[in-house]
Amino acid sequence: MPLKTFDEFIWKHVFNNFTAKVMALAMALGLWLYAYVFSYTNSDVEIPVHIHVGEGWSVEHILPDEAVHGENLLVKVKLSYPRRFEDQFTQELRAGKTYLDCNVAPMPDQKPVTVTLKKELLVTSRDFSLQIESFKPPELKIELVREAAMMVPVVPKYSAPPPGYRVEYAFPLTAEVMIRGPEVIIKHLHEAGIETEEMNISAPRPGSREEWDLQPMARIPSSAAFEGKKYPIVCTDLVQCNIHLARAPVEKSFTEVPIQLLVPPGYAYVATLLRESTTNVQVTGPKSAVEALKKENIVLYVDVRDPKLVPQETPYTQPIYAQIVDEHQRDMVVKPATSTCAVKISEAKPK
Repeated sequence: MPLKTFDEFIWKHVFNNFTAKVMALAMALGLWLYAYVFSYTNSDVEIPVHIHVGEGWSVEHILPDEAVHGENLLVKVKLSYPRRFEDQFTQELRAGKTYLDCNVAPMPDQKPVTVTLKKELLVTSRDFSLQIESFKPPELKIELVREAAMMVPVVPKYSAPPPGYRVEYAFPLTAEVMIRGPEVIIKHLHEAGIETEEMNISAPRPGSREEWDLQPMARIPSSAAFEGKKYPIVCTDLVQCNIHLARAPVEKSFTEVPIQLLVPPGYAYVATLLRESTTNVQVTGPKSAVEALKKENIVLYVDVRDPKLVPQETPYTQPIYAQIVDEHQRDMVVKPATSTCAVKISEAKPK
C-alpha cells in the first residue's frame, strides 16, 4: 500500500473522531469496573454456628432438628455481597473462618434458651460488605443441662479383620479417659464405658506370623447416645489400643477314619463295635497345621476300661473320643461325624 494511502487509512479509522472513540472505550471500561466493584451477587450458603455456654453447663439438644447435620450445627443464610469478593468469601467459608458466634446463658428455670439469628452474630476474617436477607431457621432453641466430668472406661472399636484372620482380643493401653459433657450421659458412660472411633485393621504383609499385635491410636467420639438421644461430649485424649490378630482357623475333612477300642491290659471280656467301625471327621485349626495333618495322625477310640461295663445282652452306647497324635498339631479341634458308638461286651470264649 502506498504511504499516502496508508496514512489516509490510519487517519480515517483511528484518528477520525478519535475523541469519541476514546470516550466510548472509557465508558465501556467504566461500566465493567462498576459491575465488578459495585455490583452484588446473591447466594444461599450454609454457615456453621458456634455455641458457647457458661461454665458448668453443656448443650443437651438444639431445635429445630433440621439445623443439626451430624456433628455440625448449620443454618442457611440468604445473603449478597460485592462480586469482587466472591472467590475470597467462598474460600473463607470453606476454611471455617466465617461463622455465627452465639453466647448462651442458662435460664433460671432451665427452659430452652431462644437465640435469634442476626447479622451481628456473624464473624468474618475481613469485611466483605455482606448484606443478609434472611436466616433459615430464623432462631434456635437450645436446651442446656448441668455438665459433669468423670473418668470413663475405654472400649476399643475396630473394623472387621481382613479375610482369613480374626481378632483374638483387644484392650486399651489406657484403661480410662477423662470425658466432659452433660451430666446424664457422663454418668451413663462411667458405668458402660465409651467406644473409641473405629480403628482400621489392614491386611498383614505377606509372610506374616500366625499371630501378631497391632497398637493403633484412636480418638474418642465427640458425641454419645443414651436412651435414643445423642449428647455432645469432650475428650482431648488419644487412646492407644492393643489388638491381637491371628489367622482364622480352616477346616479339613477326612473320610472313613477307623474307630478303635481302648481296653485295659489283660481284658477278661470281648468288646465288639456294632454297626460302623469308621466315621468321617472334621478338623478345625490353624491353616498350616491343618494342611499338614494326615489321616493316620487322627485316632478315634471308644474307652471300655470302665469296670461297670460287664457282659450283657443289650449293647452299651459309648462316646467316641478323638486325639491328634502329632505333638505339634494339638491346637486343632477334631469333630467326628458320629459322636457315639454301640459296643457289645461278651464273655470271652474258653481256650
